[in-house]
This record gives sequence, C-alpha cells and structure tokens, in this order.
Amino acid sequence: MMLFKLEGSTERYDCPEQWKDIPVRTFLHYVQHIAPNFPEQLQALEADRIRQPENVEGTEDTAWINGIRVNAAGGLAEVAIYDRIGNGRFIWNRNVPASRIIQHGYFERFDQVRGISPLAAAINSFRDVYEGIDYALAKMKVEQLFALVFYRDAQDSVGIASGTDANGYQVDFGKGPVQLDLDPGDKADFLKSDNPGSNTREFISVVLAIALKALDLPFNFYDESHTNFFGSRAAWLLYDRACQSKRDDVAEFLRKITVWLYQGWIVSGQLTVPAGVRVSDLAFEWVHRGMPWWDPAKEISGNVAAIKAGLDNPYRICKEAGRGEFEENIDAIARAQQYAAERGVVLDYGQTQQSDAMPAAPDASGDTSNDNDEDEAAVEAPQNNSRGRQ
Repeated sequence: MMLFKLEGSTERYDCPEQWKDIPVRTFLHYVQHIAPNFPEQLQALEADRIRQPENVEGTEDTAWINGIRVNAAGGLAEVAIYDRIGNGRFIWNRNVPASRIIQHGYFERFDQVRGISPLAAAINSFRDVYEGIDYALAKMKVEQLFALVFYRDAQDSVGIASGTDANGYQVDFGKGPVQLDLDPGDKADFLKSDNPGSNTREFISVVLAIALKALDLPFNFYDESHTNFFGSRAAWLLYDRACQSKRDDVAEFLRKITVWLYQGWIVSGQLTVPAGVRVSDLAFEWVHRGMPWWDPAKEISGNVAAIKAGLDNPYRICKEAGRGEFEENIDAIARAQQYAAERGVVLDYGQTQQSDAMPAAPDASGDTSNDNDEDEAAVEAPQNNSRGRQ
C-alpha cells in the first residue's frame, strides 16, 4: 500500500485504488500497460536483453562492460538494449542513456554497474542437486524394470532365461500373485537398494542448506520439520532482519518510479497540486506486506507494553504485522462503535478517556498546560521522497 500527503499538511490523499495492497509485479504492470494519457511510457526489460554490443571498442574515456558503457569515472553512462528473435538469438535495438534507466537488482560493490543475482553463488550447488535427483530417479526406474533376480546353482554358463530353457525361469506378474517352484539350490530375490541412501539424503540436505543461504533463507523454510516453533520464530527474526536492505532497495526502486509517475500526472493534468508545491514535497511511503502474528495473544501484549514504555509506536507495529494503516484502523473502530451504539450494543474496547481524569500538576510558574504534548504525540511519519537510498 502507498499513501501520500503534501509536506507540512495534515490532509492525506489516497493513492489510486488499484495500487493498494498489491505486489510490485502488479504495480509495474499497471504502470507499463494501464496508466493512460502519459507523455512518456515505462518499459520493463529483463536482464538478458542488456548485452555487450558487437564490434565496439572503448576509448580512454569510456568502455563497454557487459552491455553497459561506463565513463572515465566508472559510472553508468549508456545501456545497450537488444530484442529476442528466437532460438536464443538477439538483435541490437538501441542504446539508452543512463538518465532514462531505473535499475532493479542486487548491488553490493562500489564499482558495480549491473545487478548480480544472489543465486550466482549457489547456482552450481542447485545444479548438482538437480542432476543427483535425476540420477536417483533413473536408478529407481531401473529397479522397477528389473524387479526379480534368480540365483541358480548350476555349472553351465549364463544364458537367457526362457520358457524352453530347462535351466531358466519365466515369471509373469501381470496375471496376479504367482508361486515359484525352484530347483534345489536356486533362489529368487527382488532387486532393491537403499536409494537414495541416508548418507546421500544428508549430503543433499547440507548442500541445499548452504545454497539457500545465498538468499538468506533458513533451512526450516525448506523443511518445516527441521526445527520447533521457537526455532522457526528465531529463524524468521534473523531472516526478517536480513531482508531490510533488500526492502530498502525495492522501496528506492519504487520511489523513483513513483516520482516519475507524479511528474507525468502533473504534466498531463491528471494531478493538480497547490501553487509552489514541488514533486519532492509530495511525501509518500511504500510499505511491505508485513508478517502476521505467530502467537497473537503474547505478541499483542508485548506490543502494547512496548508502546507504553516508549519503545515502539502503533504505526510501526501496524506495518510490521501487515495490519493496515493506523489511522484507518482507528476510523474503522470509530465507525464500529457508532454503529454498535445505534443498535444498542456495548463494545468494551477503544473507549475514549473520561473527562474526570486528574488535572496536570502545575510547574514552577503555575502553568498547568503541557507544552510537550506535540512532542509526546509525535510518531514515525513517512519520509520525504527525496531522502531515499541512492
């Protein structure tokens, strides 16, 4: 969900209804295909369409690296865009200046000009596990095809067992249960093995656990039986902390697109703002979906205690738990109380404070007013859109 308001104003504006509570992919689809009457359009490109141009040579001031032309300082200057023409082939389309590119990827190095997938460190491990599973399935199928083995106590050489061979046996399981009448010294056994063996399974689990760390995923996300409730909770808290930088990157990516949308709306007349208001004055905030409470009774009690102790606030708790906007919750409670009062039903929650509360104690000057009310009521507010991560 995204809400925005004018900087320095208490009036809040809802974003378009189709933006509320949607994933990033749906939002980008809206921007690319649904947004009408825009002076410019947003085109989403996948990473494989950015390719190294052929027959180009760098100069002392510029160089092409993996489809990116960098300047003398190593900064992004231009991007080479290609089109797919089938059968794994590409054809050059155009070069786009860096000022018109909004990259969405993982950037961990100072001199990095293209995003690198976090799976790059784990791709070989995943490929090995995938191949091992294929081999295990092939072995299992072989065991099903050659299910019965005969052991013969005979002096002649090994031959093909057939109905005409006195030393061979022919068994057809397609007719149902059978009884084998073997010669003395002969025996029959089903071909079977521990496939895959316990050592193989343990090794595959270790490889998967290492590979999942490339995405900061704990192993119990893959195997829920790996730990108990408290272990799962601890693993989630660590994973949630590891996601903070990724959320910041996504929020910054969406911030740039949102600023671009505001500019297009203002130019096309779809958004009218007061005189003197700049795009940077339109404050907004992108909020992740949040995680529902694992143990609502205990977590809600802890959240209430943290608010009373000044260690947290309702805004942040609503965001982290995915409970919507705090103001919307309060408005919904007020509507519920009003409706309940009209129907003669008493609700025992969200009651307002009574007027018979004890008056504030006077200070040294005899003033009973509380000059710090505004400071005490201050809560975390959305940051200005110009303060995003760069």
